[in-house]
Amino acid sequence: MFEDEQNKTINEAPAEATETAETTEATETTEAVETPQAAEAVEPLAADPGDKKEKKVRKAVNISPKYFIFAGLAIILAAGIALFIFLLPANRVKRYTAAGNKQFAKENYEKAIDSFERAIKLDEFHFTARNGKLLSMAAINKRGAEDEAYEALGAIARKKAPLSEKETAECIELFLTATEMLKSYDKSGSGYMARIDEAYDALSKAEELTPAVADACVKYADVLGTAGDDGALKITLLERAYDLTNGSESVADRGREAVTSHISSLVKIDKYTEAYRYLNDYYNKFKLDRDTIKAEISKAEELYSAKTELLSNVYKAMEPCYSMLKSSFSKEGREQIDGMDFGLFSYDWLDMLMLDGSDYAQLVSVNCDENGACFAKEGFSADYTGTACALYPYGEKFINEEGKEVVSYYFFFGDFVNGKREGYGICFIKTGTSSYYCFEGTWTNDAPNGFGVYYRRNTYAYTSLAEYTEVTFGNYVDGYQDGKVIVRITANEQPGTIFEGSYNVTNGEPETVPVSTEFYEVLSEIPEGYSLIAVVPSITDGYSNYMTYRNPDGVKKGAIGYE
Repeated sequence: MFEDEQNKTINEAPAEATETAETTEATETTEAVETPQAAEAVEPLAADPGDKKEKKVRKAVNISPKYFIFAGLAIILAAGIALFIFLLPANRVKRYTAAGNKQFAKENYEKAIDSFERAIKLDEFHFTARNGKLLSMAAINKRGAEDEAYEALGAIARKKAPLSEKETAECIELFLTATEMLKSYDKSGSGYMARIDEAYDALSKAEELTPAVADACVKYADVLGTAGDDGALKITLLERAYDLTNGSESVADRGREAVTSHISSLVKIDKYTEAYRYLNDYYNKFKLDRDTIKAEISKAEELYSAKTELLSNVYKAMEPCYSMLKSSFSKEGREQIDGMDFGLFSYDWLDMLMLDGSDYAQLVSVNCDENGACFAKEGFSADYTGTACALYPYGEKFINEEGKEVVSYYFFFGDFVNGKREGYGICFIKTGTSSYYCFEGTWTNDAPNGFGVYYRRNTYAYTSLAEYTEVTFGNYVDGYQDGKVIVRITANEQPGTIFEGSYNVTNGEPETVPVSTEFYEVLSEIPEGYSLIAVVPSITDGYSNYMTYRNPDGVKKGAIGYE
């Protein structure tokens, strides 16, 4: 038995040694052997026939360096593909849009705008990003929001391919946002509505967008004026809104007001045929008071006839002498003339001036606004450039002894630029039957500016004999005398005598002169409510008389219409 155990021990020892050696050799072979054949030469030790346990033998594996190269390339390729997918524009747009939405939710609107802009640069037709940018800009009233809304509608219109259901929903949302933000925006003429219509057509006039289009028409109409092209466009927009809303009463109210105001603006510029056309086109749709408006147009036509007859006659009377007066007008020329009968007084003005005070003149003046009524050979024009005559009202309207509404007024004949008096011009007015006033001078920006001459003549009733004639020479600023003014006077009681003096004035306010006892017999005649501004001695031989020059207290000295 001992022998058996001894033999067993002896037999098992080599087996253990062999297993250890095999393991070590296999390991070394894995590191050192270059070919699979070298590894197969190693045979395992035979096991004891009595040991039924099988021993597994590891085979050595030989890995080529090419394997590592291929593996590395595969990893790089996979990483490249992943990066490529990551950087695809579509995926970047998604990430930018998601980032913008996240910043919008946090009320970080500037950062949201930046993210949405990045998305739009990659895809101009990403309507969700455009909508997000618009909402972000609106949230902080960011400048340029209306331009962005205008461009967003353009993107909808430019989308060529048929829209998917998702894109259509996004476009509708963007359309509603953009039209709400535009409100009164007008990029070029009527481009505002044109852009809305382009986007509306691109969406096949989606039914859910019709109220927004009608609202856009109303909003745009609300900021337009009622005259000229603006007035015509305003009516067109409201008419379209009325049709889109199937006859909304609130739109009808706006339309009625717009048409009535536009007709009034046409009447003011004497376009009666066009005024009647608007009345006939819209009285039924917008329920206009046709009879009242028609009566107003008819009354204006009558006034137009009166203006034409009155001012055409004044034009004919003034035109023959205007060129001569204009060419001879100068400060030196007017001040150096010795006599009083020059300039306007060298012509018979009585026939012309009798137009003043006529029924036509009162009718025209009472119905004129401050811009007057301007007439030239070409007819009436509010923005006329050239030579024309006009009638201007001034002062407050009042009721005369006959119970009629009247107003003071004067005529002007001279140069106009864009409807404003600019250059040389003459204005005159007749008061009652025995006197008239005239002014000639240079005009700038519709007012006397520079050298001017003021004439005043009183005549005995129904005769051409002068009771007195007064002429002043001086500088004018915006219609009022300013600086030293020379005054000359003649009187019928002292024929052939010319009195001359001067006074100082600042912005129409004359300086007063103290009353002197030296001229007591004359100066004592100054009535209450008047101030003495000059003592005017005679400048002709044989006379030593003096005249006083008075001015009503608180009244400025200026050209006709500026006193």
